[in-house]
Order: sequence, then C-alpha cells, then structure tokens
Amino acid sequence: AVNSLGPFLLTELLLPRLLASATNVPSRVIDVTSIAHTRGRIHGDDLTLASAWTGYAAYAQSKLAQVMHAMSLAEHHPGITAYSIHPGPVATKLLRAGFGPIAGAKPEVAAAPIVRLAASTTAADPSGAYYSDGTATPPSSVARDPAARARLWDVSKGLAKLG
Repeated sequence: AVNSLGPFLLTELLLPRLLASATNVPSRVIDVTSIAHTRGRIHGDDLTLASAWTGYAAYAQSKLAQVMHAMSLAEHHPGITAYSIHPGPVATKLLRAGFGPIAGAKPEVAAAPIVRLAASTTAADPSGAYYSDGTATPPSSVARDPAARARLWDVSKGLAKLG
C-alpha cells in the first residue's frame, strides 16, 4: 500500500493540477523503484500476500507495480511525462537493516539522476520509460505486458476508491 497504492492515489488526486500545469513543458511523475521489480510478480488475487508473505516478495511486487504505474500513466495521460527509476543501492539505514553492511551510493549521488529527470526541459526518452542507474533500460517482461498493466490499473483504482 505504501510503495504502490499510495503513489497511485496521490498521482490521481493531483492529476487535474498536473494536467493544468503542463503548458510549455509536460508535468512529470517519477516513481522511484528498484531493480527488484524484475523478480516481482503481481499477485492479483492476493495483493497483500496474506497466503505467502515474505518481505522481499512484497517489496518486489510493490516495485513492479511502480514500474507498471509509470508505464500505464504514460498510456492514460499523454499530457504527463511519467518515468520509473532504479537509483541503485543507496547508503541508508534501510539498506543496512535489510541487507547488512553493504556499500551503497550516498543519497545525494543516487538522487542526481532522479533530479535530472525531474528538472529536464526536454524528454530524451518516451514517457513510460524505466531507468536503471540513470540509463533508459527495458523493464521486466511482466511490466511490459499491457494486459497485466490494465488489470493492475483497474485494481488500483478500485482499492483507491476511484471508480
């Protein structure tokens, strides 16, 4: 809910403003995701993973949902430029708590490609693109499945009570 449904709902609630402000430069929506999305699977009948919950499965599913959100947003709203980006491992307390003492980039270094996407006045890559470590990269095959994205979009709208 926090990693995928929350950003979905926030974007939908801000949509009128995002579309209205997209005059000379398209409004941007950037989902900060993870390479873990490639191991994710959308459990449509059990999004909370109540029958088989593991922390990593939940994380990977939520990150896949974020990639799919950016792609679907680009399809549903051409007046908005939407991207998803994996910044790489970031040296945070969360990284240390989840994976132990492994190296990660300083937050300001990891944020640089995100800021570049947000601040650019021109789009180098099409809306819906996925970036890994600052480079446009094909996302997982699940994320590229239009039918899976449509199902997730509909489920997300229902859970967010948006009709």
